[in-house]
Amino acid sequence: MQATDELVDHWFKQSELDSAKVCIDDALEWARNQRWPTFESYLEMRLGSYWRRREELDSALAHYRNATLLRLEENDVAGAASGYNGQAIVYKNKGFYELALTQCLKAKTLLEKVSDSTRVAEAQLTLANLYLLIEDYPSGIEAIREGLTWGASSNPIFQSKAFKTLGALYYKADQPDSAQHWYLRSMAASEGSENLLALAGLHIDLGLVAIEMQEWDNAHEQFKVAQAISQRLESTSKLSKIYLNFGLLAIRQELADSALYYLNCADTITFSAVDRQILWTLRYEAYQLLGKSDSALWAYQKQDSIGRQLLNLSKANRIAELEEIYESEKKDRQLAIQDLELEQQQKEKQVLYLLLIAIVSILVGVVVIARLMRDKQKERAKAREAQALVDGQERERARIGKDLHDSIGSLLSTIKIQLSGLECRTYEEWAKQRQQYARTQAMLDQAVEEVRRISHDLVSGVLVNFGLAAALQDLAQSVSNTGKLEMKATFHDLEDRLPSKMELILYRVTQELLTNAQRHGQATRFEVSLQRYENELVLMADDNGSGFNPEVQSEGIGIRNIRQRLEQVKGQLRFDSHPKRGTTAIVTVPMQAISESEGKEIS
Repeated sequence: MQATDELVDHWFKQSELDSAKVCIDDALEWARNQRWPTFESYLEMRLGSYWRRREELDSALAHYRNATLLRLEENDVAGAASGYNGQAIVYKNKGFYELALTQCLKAKTLLEKVSDSTRVAEAQLTLANLYLLIEDYPSGIEAIREGLTWGASSNPIFQSKAFKTLGALYYKADQPDSAQHWYLRSMAASEGSENLLALAGLHIDLGLVAIEMQEWDNAHEQFKVAQAISQRLESTSKLSKIYLNFGLLAIRQELADSALYYLNCADTITFSAVDRQILWTLRYEAYQLLGKSDSALWAYQKQDSIGRQLLNLSKANRIAELEEIYESEKKDRQLAIQDLELEQQQKEKQVLYLLLIAIVSILVGVVVIARLMRDKQKERAKAREAQALVDGQERERARIGKDLHDSIGSLLSTIKIQLSGLECRTYEEWAKQRQQYARTQAMLDQAVEEVRRISHDLVSGVLVNFGLAAALQDLAQSVSNTGKLEMKATFHDLEDRLPSKMELILYRVTQELLTNAQRHGQATRFEVSLQRYENELVLMADDNGSGFNPEVQSEGIGIRNIRQRLEQVKGQLRFDSHPKRGTTAIVTVPMQAISESEGKEIS
C-alpha cells in the first residue's frame, strides 16, 4: 500500500497522469481480488484525484462517492470524512456550492466525532469560503471563528488563510475597517512564507480595501507591490486582475485616461468571462467620465452581452445543480432504505437473541428462586427452632424463679421466723447455743437474699410491672450494693414504655454484657445508657475492664446469644474495644422493628 502511494505521488508530481492511472487500476484490481476494502477505498480516492486533475468532474465525483461508501461500511470515520471532502471540492469546482456545503458539513461532523482538531479546523475554513461564494457572510465569519478554536489555530499557514478569508467576508459585508485588520493579520501570519503568489493576492485585497476607504495612495502602493511580485513570478492571471484594479482606482479618482490605459493593458492578457465583464463595465464608466457617449454605449452593450451569457450559464448551472441535488437525495434515500432493511434484519436477530436470553434467564431465575425459597425455608426453620429454644429458656427461667420465690423462699422465711421465736425463750436456756444460733440466722439471711437475687435475675418483677428503665435502675442498684462493681444507668427520650417483648430482649442483652464485664473483663465500673432517636433505639454499655481485640478474639456463647436475640428485631451489635482500655458495646434497633415487635412472640 505504501509503495503504491509513493509511486502514484511520483507520477502526479511528474504530471504523468496516464502512468498514475495504470498504477492505480492495477492496484485496485488486486485489492478487489484480495477483498481488501480499506486499500480499495484508498485507491478510489486516488482515482477521484486523477479525474479531478483531468477536469473530468463527474468521473471524479463517482469515485469519491465509492470511496466514501466503502469507508462508511468499514466504520472508518476519518476516511469517510475524506471522501465527503473530495466530493465537496468537486461540487465547488462545478459551481454547485450548496451541494459542496452539504458534503463539507458531513465531513466536519464525522471529524468532530474522532476529535481530529486539525482537519475540523480546515473543514471550517472550507465552509467559510463556501459561505463567501453563496454570500452568507455572517455564517462564514462564524465558521472561521469556530475553526480558530481548534488545534490548527496555532499553525501560521492556517492562520494566514483563515485571516485572509475573514478579511474577504468583512469586505463583502461592507466593513472595510475590519477587512483591513484581518488582511494585515493574515500578512503578519504569513511572514517568512515562500508562497509569494498568496502574498501578491493579499496586497491586491488590501488595495481594494484602501479604495473603499478612499486611501488612494495606499491602494496604489499595494497594487504596485502586487504587480512587482506577479511580474517576477510571470503570473498572467494575477497581472490581469492588478491592471483591472489599477483601472478601478483611476476611475474612483476620476482619472479616465489612466483608467483606459490600465484597462487596455488588462485586455492584452487572457482572463475569465467574469473579469472580462468587469473590464467592459470599467470602460463604460471611463467613457462616461470623458463624455464619449458612443464609446460608453458600445462598452455598455459589450458588458451587457457578457452579463447575459454569464446569467444564462448561471441558470444552466443552477438547473444542473438542482438535478444533481435530486439525484443525490435519491441515492441517499436508496442508501437509507438499504440501511433500514439491514437494521431491521439486525433488530430481528437481536429480538431472537434477546428472546433466547430471556428464556434462559427465566429458567435460571426459576432455579435460583427455588433455591432461595428452599434456603429461606431452612432459615425460617432454624429461626423457629432458635425461637422455640429461647422461648423455652424464658419459660423455664420464669418457672424456676417462681418456684424459688414461692416455695424455697417462703420456706426459708418461715424457718427464720421460727428461729426468731426460739430466740424469745430464757437467756439461761440459750446461753450456750446463742453463738450457733447467730451463725444459723446469718446463713438463713444469706440464703433468702441469694434466692431473691436468683429470682430477680430470672424474672424481674420490676421489668414486668414498671418497664425497662426502672428494671435497669433496679439492676444497677442491686449490683452496686455488692460493693464489687459500680453500675449506672441513664436514659434519654424514653418516657413511654417499649413493647414488653422488646424490653425483655434489651434487659437480657444488658445482663449478658454486665456478666461479660464482670467475669471476663474484671471491670469495676459499668455504665449503660439507652436513648431513643427518630429512626432507631441505641443501647450503649461501657466498662473499664481489660478489653479485647474484636478482630482477633472469637465470640463466646454469651455474645452469640445476644446476636441471636437481636436478629429477631433486626438489631445490630458492635464493639469498640482495645486491650487494657475497656470495652464499649453499641446496640442499635430500628424503630420500625420495635413497632413491628408489638404482639409478636419475641423473647
